Amino acid sequence: RATGQGIRIKAGTARSYYIGLESSAPAIPGFKPPMKALCVVPQGMEEGSELLIDEREFGLITGQPADFRFFASEVRSGDAPGVIIESPERELEETGRIEVTLPAIEGFPEGQAIPVIINPLVTELGNLELWMKHTASDRRWKVEYKVRME
Repeated sequence: RATGQGIRIKAGTARSYYIGLESSAPAIPGFKPPMKALCVVPQGMEEGSELLIDEREFGLITGQPADFRFFASEVRSGDAPGVIIESPERELEETGRIEVTLPAIEGFPEGQAIPVIINPLVTELGNLELWMKHTASDRRWKVEYKVRME
């Protein structure tokens, strides 16, 4: 007889995941601006769950190609969402890049920074969805990255 009370098997991410952040320093020819990384998914975050990193605002540039760099760590299990890593290229493993052009929204010209907060979601299929939510409207953008290669 089926009771509907089966065993649920939970799965969590084997690593912590980070997104690269470029500094807002002015461009200097021949000088590579320093990179930082933001923890967006802590190690062990269950598939099908989401977070809201609203203690920091970020500037999202729309209408122009953007290069998103992703990093991971199997040993930094204590990093909470929102933690900034100062030297990701030394401390973390770069796992991939995605270049996307996010559509502009009315009232903000292309190339202007739009204030957003980050809403990461790990899907049931093991993908990382980073939702960039505009702080003053319901508008949001999605960047998706496959993390289930572990």
